[in-house]
Amino acid sequence: MDEANKGKIISINPCTDAILLELADPNQIGAISHYSHDPNASSIDIKHAQKFTAVGQSAEEIIALEPSLVLAGGHVSASTLEALRTLDIKVLQNPVANSIAESQEQISNIAEAIGKQERGKALNSEIDIVLKNAEPSSDASENQMIKTIVWQGGGLVPGKGTLIDELLAHTGFTNIAHHYNLSQWDIIGLERLSAAPPDIILRGGNGSDRILQHPILDNIDSKIISFPQSMIWCAGPTIAKAADRLSEVRKSYKKTIP
Repeated sequence: MDEANKGKIISINPCTDAILLELADPNQIGAISHYSHDPNASSIDIKHAQKFTAVGQSAEEIIALEPSLVLAGGHVSASTLEALRTLDIKVLQNPVANSIAESQEQISNIAEAIGKQERGKALNSEIDIVLKNAEPSSDASENQMIKTIVWQGGGLVPGKGTLIDELLAHTGFTNIAHHYNLSQWDIIGLERLSAAPPDIILRGGNGSDRILQHPILDNIDSKIISFPQSMIWCAGPTIAKAADRLSEVRKSYKKTIP
């Protein structure tokens, strides 16, 4: 057992990692999830994440650290939860936040659980300010919704009922995923996308994802703009980053319209 981390807070979910690192004192944190050490899965700065011990989701790894509190996502094995509760290790589960309101509630709950209520309020206030600033202006040209789709690794697309869908609407975009009759999270191929392209394709993934780099994209009548997957998977502090990026995209796109 690592005596230096005994009695501290650990997070076993990349989204709760981001909130914990934002709210807690560094000496409160015993470990964060191994996902946050992976550039393809983390929503936080890798160099910052690597300052903290990484832990998996197995009961053995978690118990070995003897934490005072475990922050988890909605998908944790029943056996792990049972083992932790048997040893009276407190677990705070946080399901995927599908709205701004749900995310801010999670921030408040985590802040209270770790004794940092004021920091939780400050983070939520900061998010409110960024969201307000990211809204389209009252100018008529800014009020025209831009047809958009968020197209990520493997052709994955978020639809209605997702946090990014709400952020798109908030920042002046129309998520046209529902026009393709897609589910909350679904896959769309090149053929369907090129047959009825939106104004903007917000493309994520990396250079090794062949579908996202296909030559046919050069002939699609859409503006293709980079939008990191790290701004989609999690809520919390990521909301401000995503809203800022979307606002930049909208303003840049408007400048290109005669």
